[in-house]
Amino acid sequence: MYVATVNGQLAGFLAVLNFPHPKVKNAIRLHRTVVLPAFQGIGLGNVLTSHVVKMYHRNGTKIFTTTTHPARIKQLSKSPDWTCTHKGRVSPAGKNGTMKRHSESRITTSWRYAPK
Repeated sequence: MYVATVNGQLAGFLAVLNFPHPKVKNAIRLHRTVVLPAFQGIGLGNVLTSHVVKMYHRNGTKIFTTTTHPARIKQLSKSPDWTCTHKGRVSPAGKNGTMKRHSESRITTSWRYAPK
């Protein structure tokens, strides 16, 4: 877990999880990026994400993330360093044994960090 502070006050955090995969080795997944309301809208989440991603990338780690947040999707779409690997909606509740999710009406996107 990584935290961001502003003038010594907690402003946000980003969690990173190992990403076990049968074909992709040495990978992580950005799990949760949270910026507290008083610090939203100033780009803090993007700065924190960029710092953490570059640190892992320097060590040869592959980085993935998934989001349904429209502003995050827009930010990742504009970045030349992220490639969209999936875009769609979550299956409705009850189909394929899935559970109802709060984001089923939103587009879900998955991304891979692949700087040029």
